[in-house]
Amino acid sequence: MFLPYRWNLVLSLGLLFSGCRESESVSWRTGLLQQSGEARALVKELRLRTLEQASPGVPEMGFLVGSSSICSVRSLIDSGLVEKIERHGFSLIPILGSRSSPDELLAEVILPSSASDSFRLREHRSDVAVDVSLVGADCARAELADGLIIYRGAYPSADVLHRVSQRGTENFIVFQRAPDEPAVSYRVSLDRSVAGLRLVANTLEFLDNGGVPRLRTSPPFLLDNEGLRHPARLSVADCSVDENPAAPWDRPVRPPGSTRCVIRIAWENTGVQFPAVLDPEWMTTDDPSIERFLHTATVLSNGKVLVTGGFLLSGPLASSELYDPQTASWSATGSMTEPRDAHSATLLQNGNVIVVGGANNTSTHLETAELYDPQTGTWHATGRLSDGRLWHSANLLTNGDVLVTAGGYTVSSGYLASAEIFHPDSGAWTAAGSLATGRIFHTATVLPNGKVLVAGGYGLSGPPPARSLSSVELFDPTTRSWSVIQSMTSARSGHTANLLADGRVLVAGGDDSVGPISHGWLSSAELYDLDSGTWQPTESMSNARDLHTANTLRSGSVIVIAGGNADGGLSSAEIYDPRSATWRTVASMSQERWRHTATTLANSSVLVVGGVNQGVFLSNAELYAPLGTSCRSDRQCPTGSCVDNVCCNETCGGQCEACDVEISPGVCTLVSGPPHGDRAQCRSDGSICGGVCDGVEGRSCAYPQRGTRCRIGRHRGFCDGAGTCRRR
Repeated sequence: MFLPYRWNLVLSLGLLFSGCRESESVSWRTGLLQQSGEARALVKELRLRTLEQASPGVPEMGFLVGSSSICSVRSLIDSGLVEKIERHGFSLIPILGSRSSPDELLAEVILPSSASDSFRLREHRSDVAVDVSLVGADCARAELADGLIIYRGAYPSADVLHRVSQRGTENFIVFQRAPDEPAVSYRVSLDRSVAGLRLVANTLEFLDNGGVPRLRTSPPFLLDNEGLRHPARLSVADCSVDENPAAPWDRPVRPPGSTRCVIRIAWENTGVQFPAVLDPEWMTTDDPSIERFLHTATVLSNGKVLVTGGFLLSGPLASSELYDPQTASWSATGSMTEPRDAHSATLLQNGNVIVVGGANNTSTHLETAELYDPQTGTWHATGRLSDGRLWHSANLLTNGDVLVTAGGYTVSSGYLASAEIFHPDSGAWTAAGSLATGRIFHTATVLPNGKVLVAGGYGLSGPPPARSLSSVELFDPTTRSWSVIQSMTSARSGHTANLLADGRVLVAGGDDSVGPISHGWLSSAELYDLDSGTWQPTESMSNARDLHTANTLRSGSVIVIAGGNADGGLSSAEIYDPRSATWRTVASMSQERWRHTATTLANSSVLVVGGVNQGVFLSNAELYAPLGTSCRSDRQCPTGSCVDNVCCNETCGGQCEACDVEISPGVCTLVSGPPHGDRAQCRSDGSICGGVCDGVEGRSCAYPQRGTRCRIGRHRGFCDGAGTCRRR
């Protein structure tokens, strides 16, 4: 357990108090907040009431979800992380338990002893902070129950709860009946560190002076007694907000004009079955704002990452978010014109992104496509496909067009085999022939000669049932024709394929399924040789897996991340070295996941977003950065140490240590000669008494022994052992 650093500031905080403090006894103002049996019973009851169901409009995915089942029901109010609460005056300091660590603490949360007073949220890196109070809350006293802080009956016909985490707090308001007005309001006091507010896609962000979002209120919603989500609208009064969906990092900040704002969250009571719970989150921007599964992630021309769409229990998503690697922060951007999951996203040569197909609540095979403009942060529709499709592949061809291949299944037509080409200049689609075998869950790789290699997948290659495929087909953009070539050595679907520097293609993992239930997870890998047109086995991975990701690193190696097999989800990762044709395991992620995305950033680190773990959709992101990867802050490195502008294996703070040594980048190394980078230089007056790094002692420079004879100009003297020649 640990205490958030700088908690002692609570005694001087400008928190907003309502007057309830007068009723508190002196003895209650210090010590630990005790667990409450009555509050614990209420939390248990509320957890059973707040079970979220899958939306009735969600299309049946069956085996398409992969190797692990999806929970169709989950409690919105999960167990809390708070182990105990220390009281200091009228403020409460949550102490997180053993499920968290000090290194993961990104925000400081200070709660009030009474519900009518304000809570404080502060981001550690920037000191951006806000004080927030619920308008209309009464003097209900805080109680601790099952890791949650609860204010029983604090709001008209409602209980108020806080679920504090390393990133902030979820502020649940549980209504026993429909309120007279379907809305709540918060008074928000902005710290001087808040330079601006930004309201985009129903997400409110608090920016620092550099335009970096540091805190946010995620899109709120109401979960009713039938377990269905109902959207809520967020608005701001008394402060000016920026509503431009373009990325916030690279433009001037719009001042809020006031330090006191009112945030209103409203919804429609029609169709809501009470009791119901309102769920606004007050968090840092270190992770995406919502859970995502079956989404896409695309590296833009400016190095930022666009994450789009996906799936929740409530159905497919239209929202999009941006990740900025330089500040390790997330921000909302414009939403798509319609929700979709299992779609594709491709970066065009003009810098725009085209999203194609997928599924939503009304159609399992979308014919629509739309374009994202990073300059404006907006989406607009483009030409429609001839065939609706999902689980297809999309590849940028050498001439700038986009080839979309196969994907989808219908009872009447079977597995889709057709292909189409998108022409960005006209926004039109043209036919590109058909494969010999329709398929989903395949891979498609653009080869050095411009042709496209489509390998494996799941389809019907003979009598039913459908099964994983070993067949491979090659598309020639010049003739717009397909040809069947040598099959892989193993049938596989849900695998990965990566183009290597020497022109070969590495295919790894997947599963060999017959029918929708039977899975034979694969650890095998094989190589396609372009010159000979043949497949050859290579060393197998240490873990069988499917629905994983594979990314090519700057070194030419390929990192395979997570996925699933018969034992469930995986957190492991391993790297294939094409030179030695061998695999080696590397550090595992913090949690298992599959159906996530992984994108290689400009500095060769890999950003992993979302997915599923044990049937639960994930909202977090993780970063794999090999030692020696360029960086600007500790947050960009899994080790937590950005030293000499590279990710380092330790803090490496000695005067004669460095992490940017050419022979061992990313490893703290003793240096000889002058100190590296911005470290203090060795003291010297120009005589032989000056210091130097000797390659032996890393903490400080080495100096000639005290008393060593020296000369300054015409004068003789003795070294003082600290860089100066002292005259006799």
